[in-house]
Amino acid sequence: MKKIITAITLPAALLASSIATANDSGFYGSVGISYSDHTVSAGAADLFVNEIKRDDTGYNFTGGYQFNQYFGVEASYYDFGSVSRSYGDVNAKAKANAWGFAAVGTLPISEQFSLYGKLGASQFNSELKYSDDIGTAKYSDKDFTAYYGIGASFAVTQSAEIYLETIKFDFDGTSDVVGNTSLNYNHDVLNTSLGLRMKF
Repeated sequence: MKKIITAITLPAALLASSIATANDSGFYGSVGISYSDHTVSAGAADLFVNEIKRDDTGYNFTGGYQFNQYFGVEASYYDFGSVSRSYGDVNAKAKANAWGFAAVGTLPISEQFSLYGKLGASQFNSELKYSDDIGTAKYSDKDFTAYYGIGASFAVTQSAEIYLETIKFDFDGTSDVVGNTSLNYNHDVLNTSLGLRMKF
């Protein structure tokens, strides 16, 4: 009798396990609204405005694949908006965006609530512009840089969840402009997003 019960329950348990694993894997997409804190530090001593520390709103969207409940990969686009600062007649403006690819590790806390961390590489695109009564100087650079962050998600249905995350981008730029010396500058962004993620 025990052998019969085992023969019946074991395949059922394996089937249930495979269904659960299948439900944890699959494609997903998300869209979010972000608050981006920019810190731009220019290395040229002759600039009237050599630091911009401002924030702006932006957006992001992501597509990814979840292999199981613990690990996934994703590709994302981030628009960080633009920030500016004035000093006398001089106005400085900076803007940035990035394309990224990251590995995502997830820690399920309950059936609905999860914590996760991201580590990835991005192509960060930065532009810095100075203007006054005489004219405008424009500096821009793009390069690959690492980014990392943490987040939390809450499932409202089996296929939809709300997420909140914070991601840090650190970028070191060097730009050469005709008629000007090269400018070394740092453009760091701390990006906090609230959004909706859908599983397919």
